[in-house]
Amino acid sequence: MDLLNAGLDDIRLIGIWGPGGIGKSTLAEVIYCKISTQFDSKSFIRIGFVKETRNDDLVPLQKCLLSNILSDRELSITSVGEEKKILRQRLHHRKVLIILDNVNKKDQLDALVGSRDWFGPGSRIIITSRDKQLLTTHEVNDMYEAKRLDNEKALELFSQKAFNQPHPKRGFEDFCIVEVC
Repeated sequence: MDLLNAGLDDIRLIGIWGPGGIGKSTLAEVIYCKISTQFDSKSFIRIGFVKETRNDDLVPLQKCLLSNILSDRELSITSVGEEKKILRQRLHHRKVLIILDNVNKKDQLDALVGSRDWFGPGSRIIITSRDKQLLTTHEVNDMYEAKRLDNEKALELFSQKAFNQPHPKRGFEDFCIVEVC
């Protein structure tokens, strides 16, 4: 949350990186739920889950972003270049929150959040990826490395989800041996 600098009017790109299954998407969801009401428009896009996305076709992702931000379901755009132009024209005055989850290619970032001048003051773009270098190349303001939990914290999280308490229920202790690899 500190990396977001929510009260400032600058445009910030924040990267969350780490290995698969570590909780990057969950962290992004929590942040989205916590701060989304502070923005004029918002969009949470899970790369790879957008319908009609095949191969390297970025137009469906761009349409999804614009549709979420502008509430316009009837966009008739056919090329990535045309879409970039519309993104730039329509968003440069809006304070937006955009979360791009599971980004794995530079062209995805270029097509969806190409440049900071596409967005209005106070906008925040959060990008999750396994690839730290991809985030560095796109010049994010700050990065957060999602790390594995130690055994104690992992057991506490598991117990909270499984038993609604911070420790295993009596009689289940032997089944709840957590060893983080």
